[in-house]
Amino acid sequence: MLPILVIANGSCEPATIQRCGYLQPQCVICVDGGLRHCVAARITPDVLIGDLDSADASLVANLDTTRTQCIRYSPDKDATDLELALQYVNDTFVESAFRTEDPLIAVKAHKGVEVCVVGISGGRTDHMLANWLVLSSIRWHFNIVVKDDAGTGYIVRPGNPRVVTLAANTAFSLLALQPCAGIECTGARYPLSDATLYPDIALGISNVSTTGNVRVSVKSGALLLYANDNGI
Repeated sequence: MLPILVIANGSCEPATIQRCGYLQPQCVICVDGGLRHCVAARITPDVLIGDLDSADASLVANLDTTRTQCIRYSPDKDATDLELALQYVNDTFVESAFRTEDPLIAVKAHKGVEVCVVGISGGRTDHMLANWLVLSSIRWHFNIVVKDDAGTGYIVRPGNPRVVTLAANTAFSLLALQPCAGIECTGARYPLSDATLYPDIALGISNVSTTGNVRVSVKSGALLLYANDNGI
């Protein structure tokens, strides 16, 4: 699977980036002010994207333009910088045949590209909520893993179940980013079978792994499996 690292401008320790496990990612995409995280982690991004309203001007000026492509947008735009970064992944790394909103076709693309997103928690609450919710869009035809300083999130889509290795007694939650039906969850203290979750119902909060592998699938909607990396 093609690994791509997206580094945004929220809270992000260098250790969080290391937890993505991508020693040699195919591409490192820095989202605007996330450039500070790249510098702290001693990473040279392949792409810097956004309106650059939050990136340190001196860091931008010191970029090696032979190694980093800078894609600058006007501040008067109808998308967040993270959306622009994810769209760049779609346009650059996903085969054109899979760029469709037909879920039966789009799901085939998820097996080829995986994106690890860091730096989307913390900071302005409205930005943080928008960042997490935008991950659920059917526009993105790739697997998405999210790392923040507390844990790891996995976007689960129809036809694309996730099997996550978790130590026994690790706390995890299932959050409906959209109305979700046909949820199956095994390897948990509280398994689910053909369950339904909605964004305004917290039924999936604080489950616990039991067998080492938690398997989650959904028939409709977009589901977030979030695991606490520090256990319970």
